[in-house]
Parts: sequence; structure tokens; C-alpha cells
Amino acid sequence: MNFYCFNQFTFSAVLTALLLAPASPAWAAKKIEESKQNLNEVKERIELLKKELDQSQEAHKDAADALKESEVAIRLANKKLFEINNKQQKNKKTLSKLESQSLTASQMLSLIHI
Repeated sequence: MNFYCFNQFTFSAVLTALLLAPASPAWAAKKIEESKQNLNEVKERIELLKKELDQSQEAHKDAADALKESEVAIRLANKKLFEINNKQQKNKKTLSKLESQSLTASQMLSLIHI
């Protein structure tokens, strides 16, 4: 009875192996094809991410360049404002002297007409 069970088990195992044997290369080929497809999808995703990174880096560079240009423009504007302020201070002093001279001249004229 033991021999019969062993033979029946062996027969079942061999039969299963024979039935699955043709499917194994097909299954393996399918898995290989799926793996290749997944690999291609990953490569495409990597390329897309590289393009996005390049675009992002280019935008960052453009923004940095624009910021530098703005800083230069601000520096020039501040320099011009400083120069204008200095001129204004000089003009105020000149105006004050002229007003003082005008007052003095008016007072002298008023004395002459008396």
C-alpha cells in the first residue's frame, strides 16, 4: 500500500511537472517582457524627470539673473537718489544765502528810500 501511494504521488508530481513545463517558459517569457516594459516605463519617467529638472534649473538661473539685474538697477537708482539729495542740499544752502542776500538788499534799499 505504501508503494502504491508513493507511485501515485510520483505519478502526480511528474504529471504536474509535465503539464507546467510548457507553461514555465511562457510564464518566464511573460515575466521578462513585463520586466522590460517596467524598465522602459522607469527609463521614460527618469527622462521626463530630467527634462523637468533641466527646465527648473533654467528657470532658477533666469530668476537669479533677473534678480542680479534688479539689484544693479536698485544700486544705480540709490546712487542717483543720493546724488539728487546732495544737489538738493546744495541748492537749499544756495537758496538760503540768496534769500539772506535779498533780504539784506531789500533792507538797504528801504534805508536809501527813507
